[in-house]
Amino acid sequence: MENLSFAYEAVPVVQDANFTINAGEFACIVGPNGGGKTTLLKLLLGLIQPGKGSVRLFGQPPSVSRNRVGYLPQHAKLDPRFPASVLDVALMGRVGRGRLIGPYSSEDRRLACDALREVDMLDCGRQSFGELSGGQRQRVLIARALASRPELLLFDEPTAHLDVRIQDELYELLAKLNHRITVVVVSHDIGFVTRHVRKVICVNRTAHVHDTAELTGELIGELYGPDVRIVRHDHCCEEARPHA
Repeated sequence: MENLSFAYEAVPVVQDANFTINAGEFACIVGPNGGGKTTLLKLLLGLIQPGKGSVRLFGQPPSVSRNRVGYLPQHAKLDPRFPASVLDVALMGRVGRGRLIGPYSSEDRRLACDALREVDMLDCGRQSFGELSGGQRQRVLIARALASRPELLLFDEPTAHLDVRIQDELYELLAKLNHRITVVVVSHDIGFVTRHVRKVICVNRTAHVHDTAELTGELIGELYGPDVRIVRHDHCCEEARPHA
């Protein structure tokens, strides 16, 4: 993104954003609600057009190259009551991949099964999607994105509304996927950023890129405001002692 600006009905959302995400990186976009994080993803995918500046995806306009991207939006529009199996949902990632009409091919099914295996959900292939837990559903939706054989994965708050243990498991899965795919995640979880991510894109109307080591309490305060509270989880607490 170069000198990029975007506004909704004349209200600026992103102004003069400049950053590059390189192949093989694990990057995270962080910032307050309304700061422009999801808007950046939509601009990167070409779902909306910038008012100023340019966006290049694999060196081309997003409309040309977004078929090389797997995308999991914050609110995936898939009704859990819809009578679809886990394999059916994973196969949705193959729609539009060289087939205009007709049933899924054996290659489509092989790639969908490979994707489910990669997220540890292949054994649930025949199970109803609606019967899964929240964390399992997210894994299947990640498999749907993987079934398209993407070179870049974009996730918008992939662990929203999940408990801490399931969040950690999903973050570990994304880190494993990053061994072969470029990963970009929108997240409010600063703890996740420090554990797995190497590049942090701080967004609050504009964008500033930092290495993870530069993400200090002062910088987080500037990004989220003075009322933010940081809780450390990377040290051992002494065993509690009873009061005298």
